[in-house]
Amino acid sequence: MVSYFLYDLELAGDWRDDGYLSGVPRDQQSISISSSTYMVKFLNQDELKDTLHRFGNLVFMKTPVYIVRLKSVEGGYDKETDVTGWWYWTSNSIKFHYEIEGEKMPRSTSIRFQYLCGPGRSIHVAAQGSDWSTEMVIHSHGGLGSHVFEVPFSKNRLDITFTSPEPAVRLSDSDSRMGKFMIRNLEVLLN
Repeated sequence: MVSYFLYDLELAGDWRDDGYLSGVPRDQQSISISSSTYMVKFLNQDELKDTLHRFGNLVFMKTPVYIVRLKSVEGGYDKETDVTGWWYWTSNSIKFHYEIEGEKMPRSTSIRFQYLCGPGRSIHVAAQGSDWSTEMVIHSHGGLGSHVFEVPFSKNRLDITFTSPEPAVRLSDSDSRMGKFMIRNLEVLLN
């Protein structure tokens, strides 16, 4: 809605498929966010702690050096949320597609996530950037676990795929879905 009141300014973003902003000139319909000075970002409740310049969950902030956006998720059941975050259960595999913008290379890049699967089961994690790929295996001891996994920097994109060789099992007596594991609160950290 902010864009309606800032019609005299170029608004960074991809407006090509936005039906409400059909009047945006063609040369301004896709502008890199990293080229902007300020941005408006949606934050979850737990991210809003000491934020001063906010309107509900919308925060007005200086554009960071790097911008990481989750573009899509393939596989898995629908996203579930509560006050502690979000998660996906999957009966097979799940793939997260991220888009990365930034002008210079960060000192380090890592992914952080929580997972849940039965004891003795494993989760295979594959991370793929624009010109590299790496894999690792996590062996579960049961219960909710967490992991930080360092990966090379990728200038444009990062795909993270989680799979498991074990068969899917019923999630619980009250949930008839079949599942291999759950991935929770996946983050891409650029420092």
